[in-house]
Amino acid sequence: MLDELTFKKFLTIFAALVLIAISSLILSASIIAESPKLIIVVIGASIGALILFIKTDLLIYGLLFTACYLVGFVSYFFGLKQFSWLIYGLSFVLYIKVFLIYLNSKSTLWNLDTPLTNSVFVLFVLFIVSSLLNKIDLLQLLVASKNYIFIWSLFFLISYSVFNIKQICKIFDLLKYLIWFQVPLILYQAFIIVPTRENSIYSATSHDAITGGFGGDPMGGSASGTLAMFTIINLIFNLSLFKRKLIGFKELFFILLPTFIILVLAEVKVIILLIPISLFLLYFKTLKKNPFKFVLSSVCVITTLFTILIAYEIQYSTNETKQLDISASLERVFIANFDDEHKREHTGELGRATIFKHWWQENGFEFPINTIIGHGPGATRISPLQVGEVAKKYYYFQMSRTGAARILWELGFAGLFIYSFILIKGSYISYSAMISLCFNEKQKASIETTYIALILLFITIPYSIDMIEIPALSVLTVFLLGFSVMLNRIMRQKENTI
Repeated sequence: MLDELTFKKFLTIFAALVLIAISSLILSASIIAESPKLIIVVIGASIGALILFIKTDLLIYGLLFTACYLVGFVSYFFGLKQFSWLIYGLSFVLYIKVFLIYLNSKSTLWNLDTPLTNSVFVLFVLFIVSSLLNKIDLLQLLVASKNYIFIWSLFFLISYSVFNIKQICKIFDLLKYLIWFQVPLILYQAFIIVPTRENSIYSATSHDAITGGFGGDPMGGSASGTLAMFTIINLIFNLSLFKRKLIGFKELFFILLPTFIILVLAEVKVIILLIPISLFLLYFKTLKKNPFKFVLSSVCVITTLFTILIAYEIQYSTNETKQLDISASLERVFIANFDDEHKREHTGELGRATIFKHWWQENGFEFPINTIIGHGPGATRISPLQVGEVAKKYYYFQMSRTGAARILWELGFAGLFIYSFILIKGSYISYSAMISLCFNEKQKASIETTYIALILLFITIPYSIDMIEIPALSVLTVFLLGFSVMLNRIMRQKENTI
């Protein structure tokens, strides 16, 4: 009989050999078919087989570093869009690690946290059912899998506590360096890229030029929402530490300075909604006890946000004289988000409400199956590898501009409901952990950040597609959800010992 360690090594070697063998077969077919893109993917898979022999915690650190620092930077400054596949390929390989840990674990996936973990499995089942009923071709299925399936391997690894809670808190501590890393990049984008775009055919979308190191295209923008979300989450974490007197004002100022620079230069008007919500959730109990502080704090927040709005208007005003017109700017924002007839013919951009209205008109009660389970994973996607059914039909218009829109078109109302439930449930678990007696104050700062961050991610589903499409924010989302499951398991273990 093989002992446990030998058996684990045997499974690792066997899995690597199988992955290499399959890759070799596909590589041979790719060479015959003269498909260089597929050859690159297969070579990447072969390298992934070797990655199996690296320690799991080092792989996770590598995944987080690559997603937050490398992928967006390489994509933006070198134009290598396919570099993001490195994240999804590594995530796929990590499923083998999940399987090996599962075999050697005394617990099972099913008793980690039934509502949240099982909801992820339900999402996977919906993905398969929608693919089968809509007869999705294999290539489209592969491309869609990277966003809906591959990325969740990190969730299971964190759920299994590959990291302990001290390591998780250390990762939150490292966020401040990620934010400072963005400052020189956004200064370059603000003073070099934006003026270039204002004098080009891309002037209509110059407000999306500030994306930091999270990816996109210098002329087309993309990940400004991810930049804003990371900045706000880092702000929440450090304010939570400050509230608990774990850092002083000097350390807080070290965070407030880059935060203000980023939020002023990166025009993401949704922060006008997200920042007040974040601060309210963070200080609700404190402000409830002291109404005067609540009023004073509200005045300070409103003043800061108004200052940011003025900065946006000065930088990105569409009028020739660059005169301040805050009301007109807010009116444009309102129309772009709530006018169900809004569309820009020259860019193919549809208003958010317009997309939802059109989705209902095309599906609704007339096609209940598509309304419930969608048109299949990848239906709205346009990529060098494939173009989905919905994307072909509305090729000129951006039907998957937001996360909610993409999920509705591809996985239907059921998919949107599951995604929403997972985020809300994860936030609730984190909130329960925050008010429990199982964790110290430093840990509670990370937990409180997780609880608020998941609420913000839920709020932005109808606004932004970044949570699904941008690797850094996708990785952060599943990381936070995995952390929530870890917290739930720790609380249950401590309850059982009482």
